[in-house]
Amino acid sequence: SSSSSSSGSSSSSSSSSNSKKELESLVDLGHEIAYSRAVVPNPNAIFVNVGMGFHVEFTLEEAIYFINRRVSYLTNDVLAGRIEKVETVANHLKDSLAIMKSLDDEFQMMRL
Repeated sequence: SSSSSSSGSSSSSSSSSNSKKELESLVDLGHEIAYSRAVVPNPNAIFVNVGMGFHVEFTLEEAIYFINRRVSYLTNDVLAGRIEKVETVANHLKDSLAIMKSLDDEFQMMRL
């Protein structure tokens, strides 16, 4: 079967890296649950999911550049920010547990 566009992200590999005569791809059929193998006979350009439901037509070189930049952004900026937020929440939980223990200790002293 062949497809010229996809409804989601596609991971692709060219069967011949220099000739670019044929492109094989896994196409997301919906919600990253089911995929179908697709062959594009002459891929001068491909559509890449750039997020928020938008797809942009790129040459293969542009797509590779975009994907590398996107991976770098997600790894260095987004992931780092989320790790910082998780550490903040973890510290708040530790502080809350310490306060609760202190209150419990005071309560136990009052009962004696």
